[in-house]
Amino acid sequence: MKIKTLISCLSLVLIFGCEEEIIDPNPVDPVDLCDVNQNQQEITSMTTDITSIIEEVEGSLTFQLLNEYLNIEDAEVMNEDWVESMIEGLDNTINFEDQVNNNNLFDFDNNQGIYEWNNNTSTFDLNSNSNTIQISFPSSPTSLTNNAVFTLSDYNDDNVLIDGDYVFLPTYVNANLTVDGIEIFSLVSSISYDDPIPTSINTTVYVNPMTIQIQGQQLTPFNFEAQINIQTNNQADINFYANVLLNSDDYENLEGNNIENISTSISVGDMTFDAFMNCNLINFDDDVSTETINNATNVDVISNGSVIANLELTELENGDYDVSIVHCDGTTE
Repeated sequence: MKIKTLISCLSLVLIFGCEEEIIDPNPVDPVDLCDVNQNQQEITSMTTDITSIIEEVEGSLTFQLLNEYLNIEDAEVMNEDWVESMIEGLDNTINFEDQVNNNNLFDFDNNQGIYEWNNNTSTFDLNSNSNTIQISFPSSPTSLTNNAVFTLSDYNDDNVLIDGDYVFLPTYVNANLTVDGIEIFSLVSSISYDDPIPTSINTTVYVNPMTIQIQGQQLTPFNFEAQINIQTNNQADINFYANVLLNSDDYENLEGNNIENISTSISVGDMTFDAFMNCNLINFDDDVSTETINNATNVDVISNGSVIANLELTELENGDYDVSIVHCDGTTE
């Protein structure tokens, strides 16, 4: 049942449950309350906020340092040989690949120590013992010191059955990366599993200057929800919520037709996109038309608690797709 339908039903129950009907002597036509120009300004303001967040992240110290490390030009990594030599040197010391591929397990305890990049031998030297894994390396080919430090402070895993094979998957990770003493990246993640799916996820990722909080949980064997919050230093938060209802708990063989419905919302400041898709109206085994998707989907644009527009999917003459804004007066753009 769509949210609008549910609200309508509840409204009818309240109306007919009253002893006396109350009639507004001066009813207001909803169209009279429609201010398309104001609504367009609010939608533009929200897209500007999102653009500003993207620009802030792209211009951040993290992306500057990543570019210095990789030296990307025209989508090509110019420092590829230098980066590969460092990865090979690390693999020869800790041997991540063999541990994961052969044993399905990363041996955190037996790899603890402080590792320093040796530019003369292109290897990582184990200099001292530690209760963490600390890896020091130069942040760029021109760096004269190992000014970047990656630290894996804690790690735990669990043996999970996937497609008939047991695989060790992380249940807790605590790691961070600093360059010249400034924290560039951090990850704290806790995950619980019920073969073969995660039933609870609580993760915080920091990519300077952005903090991403991810939470997910299995409400029932058929119902899952997730929340994502993105914060930056200077811009509005972005909040994302999703709820998925299935008709099957055979997770390893799920298909599109096993999804009953999906509800999502994306909020930036006072603006929210609230969407609901009734997947029972869509046959995922066939080519799905835009008309079918629009009939099965309702997307409201909400500002300060009021619906000011709807979104619809449109197919262009060249076969591409676009999203149209249907304003409160019926006009589209």
